[in-house]
Amino acid sequence: MRLAADPQHPDYNATMLPGNVYLNGEWLAHCIFADEDSGEAVCAALNSDGSIYLVDDEFATEVKCGHIRIERRTTPGAAGFDAWMRERTGAAHAAYMAHHSAGGQAYA
Repeated sequence: MRLAADPQHPDYNATMLPGNVYLNGEWLAHCIFADEDSGEAVCAALNSDGSIYLVDDEFATEVKCGHIRIERRTTPGAAGFDAWMRERTGAAHAAYMAHHSAGGQAYA
């Protein structure tokens, strides 16, 4: 399986996001792209204090190789809470709009 976090990438799959990527059994933070078949993951490079390293206003990346495993995250984790919350909020808004478009319900 291949998975990309960028919506413009051909391997972007919104139904798999948020996802967890593991390299040799260890969770990868800041993963941008992962390929289980080739055993490669592209992650944001971090500087010495753990912040994302920028080069000319773009973040630097590094390729990590080994055994890659991709899993869909079903519960929010500390690193993916914002994405999880956006997904839940988007689903609730879509349900509300569908209900409202169908005539809604009069409240007294």
